[in-house]
Amino acid sequence: SPSSAAGNADPASAGNGVASPTPAPEAVVAAPGSESAGGAAEARMSGGLGLRAVLLGAPGSGKGTQAERLGLALGVPTISTGDMLRQAVAQGTELGARVESVMAAGRLVDDDLMTAVVSERLARPDAARGFLLDGYPRNLEQAATLDRLLSERGSRLDAVILLEVPEEELVR
Repeated sequence: SPSSAAGNADPASAGNGVASPTPAPEAVVAAPGSESAGGAAEARMSGGLGLRAVLLGAPGSGKGTQAERLGLALGVPTISTGDMLRQAVAQGTELGARVESVMAAGRLVDDDLMTAVVSERLARPDAARGFLLDGYPRNLEQAATLDRLLSERGSRLDAVILLEVPEEELVR
């Protein structure tokens, strides 16, 4: 079963003497397909080989903050679905126009459209070495689709990082 990989330490500053201004959420790291926490992810993080990971957690749990810190430390892009959607619209691409029409109507972006946005982003050269996904997948269908997308590219996730924050901290 997964164990705490970071405890209350900030993963980006662990071991460098830099204190986080607020306690980081507890991170539970599991390498997909392994019994122990970390596994291939630990090897990749220590060897500087990049990391392909998903960050999960409740809204307000610090996924974006921790993803940015970890991405900087590992030299891999942080890929936020919210940012991707806004960028697709701003770039005026065909995909961006589809996203804009859905958002303008006040609807949620469906799985197929979200998958197209994620697939397009993961195809960029900066994501070849690794990435941290924040906000995707949000359901089991998206998780299966991500697995298929990565498999088609000869890749797979190295880790899934779950940020667990007590409910009383989330509503403060």
